[in-house]
Amino acid sequence: MTLIWELDFYSRPILDETGKRLWEVVLCEAPNRVDQTLETCFSYAEFCPNTQVNSLWLQGALERAMEQSGTKPTLIRFFRRQMNNMITKTCGDLGISCVLSRRTIVLHETLKHRMTAVYPQEPGYEDRIDYLKDRNQLTKESVRQFKKDEQVRQQEMNSQLEQIRHVS
Repeated sequence: MTLIWELDFYSRPILDETGKRLWEVVLCEAPNRVDQTLETCFSYAEFCPNTQVNSLWLQGALERAMEQSGTKPTLIRFFRRQMNNMITKTCGDLGISCVLSRRTIVLHETLKHRMTAVYPQEPGYEDRIDYLKDRNQLTKESVRQFKKDEQVRQQEMNSQLEQIRHVS
């Protein structure tokens, strides 16, 4: 029987003690029987420091997950195209087939649950709305400063042109 795991390895809205985003690997078993519920499917999650994000760390996390589950998946599905090279290399080194797919329904449900119930409880959690508000405010301030600087430059240029006209 084919054992399919769904995988996500990406940064999360949690900052470590140095202010860098934490990464996390999340693995979920895709149900392959009618009597199998999401609650009975295997799942695994592990945080990764920003400085250790690479295929070797991911390989170690997959090995720990396989040890915990007592099984090795025959296929891993993932949806983030930007992680294709790292995940493909890791799976290849472990002898596991992998495929980029949008059919990661269990994983998406797990990530939604973690965004509302798990991450907000973590130290260093960065509320996405507050983050976007802060970023938007910074952008507005940057635009205002740019316009102000541009006005000063324009006035200086006009002043220099005026001086050139008087000299000529």
